Amino acid sequence: MNLSNLVSECPFGLQALEDGLVKGPIIGNSKTIVHEIKKWNDEFEVIIINPSFYWLNYYDWCIENEKLFATYDLIAIPNEKRKYILLQRLSKLNKVSKKLQETNYYKDYTKEQWQHIERREK
Repeated sequence: MNLSNLVSECPFGLQALEDGLVKGPIIGNSKTIVHEIKKWNDEFEVIIINPSFYWLNYYDWCIENEKLFATYDLIAIPNEKRKYILLQRLSKLNKVSKKLQETNYYKDYTKEQWQHIERREK
């Protein structure tokens, strides 16, 4: 996985990588995410987790646990197509998302993708 390509999908991602604020990718499963959440200390803005080969339901697991993660002001965003999970601060993501909504960044998003944005903003 090329980190520059991955983080360049977000206008703020490349800066975080250059500033040393991206951890990973690390291979893991649900226990890995829970471990990273419990020890979160804002040393990194994002932690990239590659689901281990046997963790097939990681996408649903992340969505099902959003409310729990939100109690820590964190979110685990699964990317099913590219097979990774981004763990990051929910409040910061929402703040950045609001800025991006003022641009054309989301213009090609599907209805489902918009529903994810709206759900995490609540």
